[in-house]
Amino acid sequence: FRECYTGFPWLWARSVGLMCSYFVMIDQIRRNTRAFETKIGQFVTSGCCACTAFALVWPLETIKTMVQADSHEGGDSVRERIRFLNKHHGIFGLYRGMGAGLASIFLRNGSAMTVMQWAQKKLTELGFRD
Repeated sequence: FRECYTGFPWLWARSVGLMCSYFVMIDQIRRNTRAFETKIGQFVTSGCCACTAFALVWPLETIKTMVQADSHEGGDSVRERIRFLNKHHGIFGLYRGMGAGLASIFLRNGSAMTVMQWAQKKLTELGFRD
């Protein structure tokens, strides 16, 4: 049963950092720009904020993946794995796979924000929101 929670501390740290940074950026843009007035603005803003947030926490994603995969590449402890990545791939070893990840993150989050804004507008029109 314990194996189900392998990597959970890394997932938790990544998710907290990701969500906090994403919503802080979205809030600042909504308050200080007119980007959310158009659908393309909503799409691009959300996609860019999500990519920025993921780029900030991507090293935690890499570590989480290594822990969950039970990969002993470079050692058994997280510290040994980070040293291994740094030695063989440089600091960018912690950012392996980020390109493909960011492409999908941009599309998913941009689309989700556009749909959410539309749904909120419809719920307000129907009287379910103030």
